[in-house]
Amino acid sequence: DDPGALPEEAARTLRERLTAPSPGLVLVEGHPGCGAGGAIAAIDSEDPLALGLDRFDATRRVAVRPGDLGQSGPTVARIVLRAIEEALGEDLGARKDDLGALMGPEGALALALADLKASGKRALLGIDGLHHGDADYRGERITVREVYEALAGTEVCVVATMVPGGLERPLFDHRVAVPTSERPESDEVRDWV
Repeated sequence: DDPGALPEEAARTLRERLTAPSPGLVLVEGHPGCGAGGAIAAIDSEDPLALGLDRFDATRRVAVRPGDLGQSGPTVARIVLRAIEEALGEDLGARKDDLGALMGPEGALALALADLKASGKRALLGIDGLHHGDADYRGERITVREVYEALAGTEVCVVATMVPGGLERPLFDHRVAVPTSERPESDEVRDWV
């Protein structure tokens, strides 16, 4: 996706949400081809949409697609764990992340989130296609949606894209609606046809 495909009004709203004192969970909703994926594409070191990404100590992106590894809840939890390690200046992989000890109140992710909060640092995660994250991947016990919801109220801000109505009662702190484009991006639409 091209960051420039995100309409300017949606980019301005996203910029406002990410520069808020507590951005939290930012849900970007848009139909295929409208450029919503540009919000996730913009989460890179160049900061092409001037989102103020330098206020985050680590950033990561993941695309959630049916049948792909990005649809794995444990994989996304590990991506978050690695981002927290980076934000804290730790060696990547320093924290135990086996499946049995990953989630839960005393799990590796919860402990890392507590350490991140205590440090005053922040991380940013971009999830493209959150509506695909409600299904389990290969019978795993953890879904991407569960990982996303576990990040509510933490120092890990999440920008997630989804199609309108793609999830029943999605959790979010802020919603950015991307208008339907008169000239939709054909690659995005092709994936839906």
